[in-house]
Amino acid sequence: MKYILFIVLNFYTINIVRSQLISVTVELNRKHVIGGIESFDRSKFITTHASIFEGDSFNEEEKLNYLLFGLDTYFGRSTGDITTNISLIDKNEMPIIGLATKEAYKSFKTMHIYESHEDLILACQAKIYQDLNKDGVTMGIKVGTYFNDYFGNGGETGPPKPKYFEVFNEPLWDYVDYHAYYGNPISNEEEVIDSIFRFYREAAIEIKKLNPELQVGGYCAAFPDLELGNFCQWDQRWKKFIDSCGSYMDFYSFHLYDFPGFSNGLKKFRKGGNMEATMDMIAQYDYLVHNSIKPFIISEYGSQLQDWYNQPWTPFRDWLILKAFSSMMVQYMERPDVILKAIPFAVFKALWGGGSAIPYPWRLMRNTDEPNSFSGKWVWTEVIKFYQLWSNVCGIKLDTRSSDLDLQVDAYLNNDKVYLILNNIDFKDVTVKIKNLGLGDCTIDSVFIKHLHLVGDKPVLDSLYYTSIPELVNIGAEATMILEYTLNKNLVPDQSLNETKYYADSYKHSIKMDVTDTFRINQVRVGTKGYATLRVGIGRNHGLSLHPDVKFNNVDVQVPTDYRGDSQDDRETFFGMLEIDVPYASLRNQNYLTITFPDTGGFISSVALQVFDIQEN
Repeated sequence: MKYILFIVLNFYTINIVRSQLISVTVELNRKHVIGGIESFDRSKFITTHASIFEGDSFNEEEKLNYLLFGLDTYFGRSTGDITTNISLIDKNEMPIIGLATKEAYKSFKTMHIYESHEDLILACQAKIYQDLNKDGVTMGIKVGTYFNDYFGNGGETGPPKPKYFEVFNEPLWDYVDYHAYYGNPISNEEEVIDSIFRFYREAAIEIKKLNPELQVGGYCAAFPDLELGNFCQWDQRWKKFIDSCGSYMDFYSFHLYDFPGFSNGLKKFRKGGNMEATMDMIAQYDYLVHNSIKPFIISEYGSQLQDWYNQPWTPFRDWLILKAFSSMMVQYMERPDVILKAIPFAVFKALWGGGSAIPYPWRLMRNTDEPNSFSGKWVWTEVIKFYQLWSNVCGIKLDTRSSDLDLQVDAYLNNDKVYLILNNIDFKDVTVKIKNLGLGDCTIDSVFIKHLHLVGDKPVLDSLYYTSIPELVNIGAEATMILEYTLNKNLVPDQSLNETKYYADSYKHSIKMDVTDTFRINQVRVGTKGYATLRVGIGRNHGLSLHPDVKFNNVDVQVPTDYRGDSQDDRETFFGMLEIDVPYASLRNQNYLTITFPDTGGFISSVALQVFDIQEN
């Protein structure tokens, strides 16, 4: 990191780009509570796809101490040892081998100190489906036995037992999509999907018999494109999984990746509206079926790198990973009541993942001689900058607003510290004016700013100190900035913003020209003041209108022409989210809304209402 001391207010104001000025408002005296959750949980969000048990971490205590304790990061997921054990070991032998495992861990004292920073999801690799002859009952019995025999409560009792288990990793990618991707689609796709979901259901039932406290979920979907085939993928996959397995799941899990380059330059981004539409559709249908919403685990997320496959390590490729991490995580942070864990796909050395000529791309460590040679000492890749950027963020969530959906904003208060996050998902630099409200008799004594952005072909994490807040800041394209205010004293919010999301009574309406679709959103609790946002998921062919007429309780509401994220030109169709402000005064306990498009095609995939009630503490 580069550290620069500025005494005067010249931060980025010298190089302000000619662009529309974005306004950001921070209500420092108003905490933001979502589903009863008001604080930033680092063990949920600041994670890595690794565990104590991995050989990659052996003899790297200095780096582990820095990552876990210095940067306050948490182990998140493992798919290795459990797959081997479930595949090869008879359940009758598990107590013996499990005891040996506990004894080995007991003597492995140097790793015990990391238990406080381990909150693991375990998952088997997809080969388990074939290894166990597609028998979910056998799978469930073996997994249940494994969890009982191999784990203790930490320290000398044995490894701490994980809380979460995904039956197996990315099943439909391995057994359905992989074949189509390489030009040989299977003829019995529906039969295979039914078999895999039956395996999931059977395994979950048996696991819960032996481990009722273990949270079991899935289906660990890779690259879910719900809108494909005019939402045929939704019907054949997620809808079917929720219908057939949802009652047996404790959570739903999936993987979301940006595709910044494939087929020589095409781009498909998740960040922005596509992520919102995907998560809202799953949540709304689950609510309609089960009258509740199961939590989500995003057990992998980040960036795919097709146009850079079969290439040695470069700092620029790490940038593609970095910019996806922050953009996606800020969106997950908007759902702390629904997200159980979110794991950025960053592993340690990944010695298992590639040859010496072309090492695995998604690593936290590399050899010093790369890219010229796979040799030398182990050092951090540029990906460590994600954890350095987010190292201090903690505290109570605050009420924030941005005038542009492509500038994502969040903030947290921890006594006399405020952490303001500005994440730019636009492909150009933006200029931001920050308005800080609710300081009361507090003053801002200093500001420490981190800015993770691309300079040339390398990600740079600038760190700059100021004695007061700059009037304007400039944020790089697809970059993230975190401003840490130091106040002259502790600040205690005297207001609360209580956010609740209500889903409509129906979903997935086919769009027909000039035909009005009607939705009802009932049992809405309305306070005395606040604001509200209508969320309308849309999947349509390119070129069709994204600007319907909307009435809310018979009042015309203004539908924005802008939406979160890019125009998705390289995706097969557009699948995104309209976020429409509605007057708070128009809210009722029973709400009625209509949506009318001027042309035919596609679906309204989901409809929800976010209500933000402001209350005095």
